[in-house]
Amino acid sequence: MSVWLLDDYTRAVYTKPIRLKSGAVVASKTFIVAAENESKNTLREVMTGDMGEVRNIFDEKGIRLSTTVPYHPASNGAERRVLTNVACHAPRFWSLFN
Repeated sequence: MSVWLLDDYTRAVYTKPIRLKSGAVVASKTFIVAAENESKNTLREVMTGDMGEVRNIFDEKGIRLSTTVPYHPASNGAERRVLTNVACHAPRFWSLFN
C-alpha cells in the first residue's frame, strides 16, 4: 500500500509506501514540508478524494482542501495516467529488487 500525491502544476509525483492506512497522515505531513521547502512557497490548496483522516492536517496548516467527484474520469485524469504508466513499467523495476 502507498500514498500517491501529484502536483497538478509540475506533474511531479510524490510516493510514500505505508503499512497501514494511518500512515497517510505522516506521508501527508512529509509531503507538505517537502513541497513547501522545494518551491519556497506555502501550499494553498490540495485536491483529494475523501481522505477524512488527513483532512485535519490541511485544516491546521490553513490549506484549502477540495475533493474530487467520486468515480468521475474528468476529475482524476492526470492521476489515472500516472498510475497507468507506473503499472506498465513496474515489472521492469520489480526485477531489480528480487
